[in-house]
Amino acid sequence: MATLLPSFSCRQGSSQIHSFLIKSGFESDISVSTAMIDVYAKCGFMLSARRVFDEIPERSLISWNSMMWGHAQNGDAKKSMQLFVEMQISGGHQPDSFSVVTALRCCASLVSLGQGMEIHGYVYRSGLERILIVGNGLVDMYGKCGALELAERVFYQMQEKDVSSWTALIIFYGLNGQGAKAISLFEKMKKARTVSPNSVTLIAVLSLQPFLLSRRRVWIFQRHVC
Repeated sequence: MATLLPSFSCRQGSSQIHSFLIKSGFESDISVSTAMIDVYAKCGFMLSARRVFDEIPERSLISWNSMMWGHAQNGDAKKSMQLFVEMQISGGHQPDSFSVVTALRCCASLVSLGQGMEIHGYVYRSGLERILIVGNGLVDMYGKCGALELAERVFYQMQEKDVSSWTALIIFYGLNGQGAKAISLFEKMKKARTVSPNSVTLIAVLSLQPFLLSRRRVWIFQRHVC
């Protein structure tokens, strides 16, 4: 049943499905309840998701993560962060990489550098910094909070980088008027030969500040696109 729930759309009556699950005795199944939270969250029905969440007798880490993600997806970063704290205090669960990435995304949205740095401390203590999506989340959070030097430090300490890692820092250099650094990083990306620029990378480079002469823009475009 839990594997079937994500296939239902909002138009198929998520509340009716929930009523059926209660009548059938599935509400006590934590995997079914968690899947129902996901369905409600994707439909934007966070009050209904919360009701399901509150009825779970023993919440799993996945249940907490689903509620956090739901609030973040529906534009309520503050509530998502409240759950992140509540999970650790009353839920008895330690955040995993998914929890951390969701929380970092919320910190970026709220421009909450202090909270972001606290999460970074937890990441370091728990060894999660080795996980690619966590490293990318830290770069994104620091960049959006205006802490470019910290974003740089995380980037260069990352053991593994993908196109999102490189592109994010290139974009943040551009947004902070450091076009020369953006171009330099772009060239390093090409020399590394471990990842290729994508369309977002190229747009970021080609839209840098006017000090980049149009002739150089054409050269970049011809070299990496044509």
